[in-house]
Amino acid sequence: MMLVAFLRILLLAIGLEGDGVTARPDHDPSAIIVGAGISGASDAGIEKILILEATDRIGGRIQKVNFGGHNVEVGAHWVDGVNGKDPVWTFVNKLNLRAFIPEFNKISSSVYQQDGDEDMSVLLFQRLQKQ
Repeated sequence: MMLVAFLRILLLAIGLEGDGVTARPDHDPSAIIVGAGISGASDAGIEKILILEATDRIGGRIQKVNFGGHNVEVGAHWVDGVNGKDPVWTFVNKLNLRAFIPEFNKISSSVYQQDGDEDMSVLLFQRLQKQ
């Protein structure tokens, strides 16, 4: 219980807890999970949990957005550490899945506004030249 009190004070101090944002548990949790992403939410075998989430939705990196009138999955498709022994990257290679490794030092023509209408590559290039 003391840990829960400490975490609540910490959340208040950094502005993540407030009226209408935090549900008060009606029990003493046996586990506290930080983040309602898939890793945190997968601990469903534990009873009496308290989930601390900083955003107004669950899912962590997994989410879909409307882009040009279509639902597009964003976030969870990213694999970090492709040059190392990342287990997701190992899985991608084992299944021969198609992957794209971005070259962040080059501007590609695949940068668009969220509505999908305007190619933003030219604008990005112009801004970078000004800097």
